[in-house]
Amino acid sequence: MMLRNFEYSEHSDDDRYWAIRSFELGKINLFAARNATGKTRTIKAVNRLGATVRGGVFSECATYDVELADGVGNYQYHLSSDDKKVKSEIITENGATLDGGSDNPVEVFPPGRIGLTMNSGKTFWGP
Repeated sequence: MMLRNFEYSEHSDDDRYWAIRSFELGKINLFAARNATGKTRTIKAVNRLGATVRGGVFSECATYDVELADGVGNYQYHLSSDDKKVKSEIITENGATLDGGSDNPVEVFPPGRIGLTMNSGKTFWGP
């Protein structure tokens, strides 16, 4: 699974608000900019998303909107957390929401754990 697009914001409701506008990623990426422009913070936000989906390490108050691709499909993933808990999580495949309905049978992990496994056995992430 390859991360294709990344957008992030934190503390959207107060003066600590900070955001990364949507940007595209390829197989190899280079972050170059002046000092104090957010390069390290951006890389940490990408790494934090990985830590979150692997082990439930939540940011205090953050929203991720990312696009992933696996060579077969394109997936959009939205995760919003508040007070270090999942507020909302939405996963779509080629524009269709993967919600456990009869057309898209999936197992969505319970609150506090992130990810899903489709009945075909394809797991996006999780334990």
